[in-house]
Amino acid sequence: MTNLKNLNERVEKAVQKFHQSEDQGRSENQSLSRVLNDLETKFEARTRELDDSRARINELVESNVSLTALVCQLVEIVERTASETEHDPLYRASSAASDIVERFVSDNPLNHLSVVTPPTATAPVESAPPAAEAPSGSLADGKFEDI
Repeated sequence: MTNLKNLNERVEKAVQKFHQSEDQGRSENQSLSRVLNDLETKFEARTRELDDSRARINELVESNVSLTALVCQLVEIVERTASETEHDPLYRASSAASDIVERFVSDNPLNHLSVVTPPTATAPVESAPPAAEAPSGSLADGKFEDI
């Protein structure tokens, strides 16, 4: 009987160990299932984020293509306008007039005077300004040679 009792005890211990290992396996399976569910949820979120990013990139690429085309058109217009402007008679006349005025201003001796200091209290005051004399020739003498 002791053998039978001893055998029963061993069987009970084996069954307990079996149940413990089974419970531990279930617990591990549940933990792994939770981790797997979390990973699937995160993966789905990242996939949606990636799809949204790809859609935004495609929009930006399309915008970039459109902007590139517009910039090319603008460059063509500027280049064409620049070449047309050189042959425009109004532009040429305006340019010639600007050159004449610039030369006149740079040749005028009154533009190079230094700053005049005001008279001091001891200096005599003139009663009337001197009469201005007309220059001997036209102010524009030699200025219209280019036209």
